[in-house]
Amino acid sequence: MKARIKVLFATLIAVMLVIFLLSQIQLSNLIKALTSLSPSCLFFGFICYLFSCLFRALRFYFLLNKEISLKDLFNVVCVHNAMNNIMPARTGELAYIYLLSKHHNRKIGEGLATLFIARIFDLISVSILFFISFLTLEGVSSFIIKLFLPVFSFLILTVSLFIFLLHFGKSFLNTFKKILRKLKIEERALIAYLLRKGEEVTEFLEKIKGERKQFFIILIFTSFGTWLFLYSMNYIIALSVGLEFSFFEILFASTFAILTTILPIQGVGGFGTVEGGIALGFLTIGLNKEDAIILGFIYHIVYWLYFSVLGLFGFMNLKKR
Repeated sequence: MKARIKVLFATLIAVMLVIFLLSQIQLSNLIKALTSLSPSCLFFGFICYLFSCLFRALRFYFLLNKEISLKDLFNVVCVHNAMNNIMPARTGELAYIYLLSKHHNRKIGEGLATLFIARIFDLISVSILFFISFLTLEGVSSFIIKLFLPVFSFLILTVSLFIFLLHFGKSFLNTFKKILRKLKIEERALIAYLLRKGEEVTEFLEKIKGERKQFFIILIFTSFGTWLFLYSMNYIIALSVGLEFSFFEILFASTFAILTTILPIQGVGGFGTVEGGIALGFLTIGLNKEDAIILGFIYHIVYWLYFSVLGLFGFMNLKKR
């Protein structure tokens, strides 16, 4: 019942946001913009999305010690991306853990650990690219300048958490278990289950800690590759509707939408939040309100097309397997 209420609430929020955004534009202008999209731009945008998924799969391939084929991980990534963009509040992340466990007999803790590491490197990559794009902008508003302090602080906090868990995760878990034992709640079913998964995560992190520098260089390379191709997709979509912003301006503006997918604030299907993020981002670089909102809807519709096609492709391949 609680899960249904959450989904219903997320759906209601998404519907309200979409209605509000549509009320700010002429629907005929949105339809006109959609019908004027260049087929060649849509094709090259899809190629960029395809390569971003390939880089994600390559990252998991190395994280999982090359024990699962790149082809199989590509199918998992395609389905995972689709579910992550459909399910509210990042609950689609569970698809990756479930698929690894179901189709490749991997521990849940291993899935959690590899996903956690991937998201850390995603955050690092997006933040660095965002900072670089910021440095290329002229006449930035005071609001954007103030935004950098919390973004930078969050980045430092996240990286620090990763380093802490990498080096002290096992001892921290053992200390936590002692506290639970003193409280005499260690044996409770849910707590015992969570502790087992925590042990699996720390066990995997212990293995990662012993890797050579080349391993982390590969993670950085595949993470930056993932996001550069995604930003290139955004750039091509913007070009297809006739916008003449630079690549770094598009990168800066579209990061606002990406933050709505990284953070657990996404509604059902991302409707409303993605459009709002794109509109806000492009407003900061000088696009007028109606065009910014229209671009938000176009970007989201095209992105839905991309991840639905590859999601179906991955699902069919997993079903055959």
